[in-house]
Amino acid sequence: MLQRISTGQLARNQTPVSKFSNNRKKWLEALLETTDDPRQRFALQQDVALVVHFDNAIKALEKELLTLTRKSNPREFALLRTIPGIGKIIALTILYEVENIQRFPSVKDFLSYCRLVKGTVSSAGKIKGLRGAKLGNPYLRWALGEAAVLGKRHHEDLDAYSRQLEKKHGKFKGNAILASKLGRAVYHMLKQGTIFDLDKMLNRPTTTLSPN
Repeated sequence: MLQRISTGQLARNQTPVSKFSNNRKKWLEALLETTDDPRQRFALQQDVALVVHFDNAIKALEKELLTLTRKSNPREFALLRTIPGIGKIIALTILYEVENIQRFPSVKDFLSYCRLVKGTVSSAGKIKGLRGAKLGNPYLRWALGEAAVLGKRHHEDLDAYSRQLEKKHGKFKGNAILASKLGRAVYHMLKQGTIFDLDKMLNRPTTTLSPN
């Protein structure tokens, strides 16, 4: 019964969770201001307590993963961090979802696995058609999509390039193309052990980009 009360109250509440992502105490206070019913208030307190518990568990997990990654894959992790828009969490996601870049014979295979291009169906060496866009790894699709959004937000050249893509193809497809470009960069960087080269991606005279 308390669960039904809590779920209904949270569903009706208009207080945005993201506004209090760094202060759960104030979020709880804002929630409690929405009702005087002691049952609802108790249920909300228990729900926020669970959120705080999972906040702490996620932080501990991220800290442990970072420690392990810096011991087992320090170079690959550092290489990924040179891409604008890729921070610690996105870099970890890419590393652990890729596992081993050598298992992808070509960049097209990698992009298909990342859900950034449609895969092909072949028989006897002949292409018979396209596979669905939802085959592959959704977490890599998310990671590279986020990298595209964050990268253009914080890097002028990527932002300018993204606007060109959006003008030509529309916002959704333009962002997908940028994510695909970053996916190509990830593939070659991990294969060759090189840092991100924005000029190479944009077919300009080559310079290097410092880690973000």
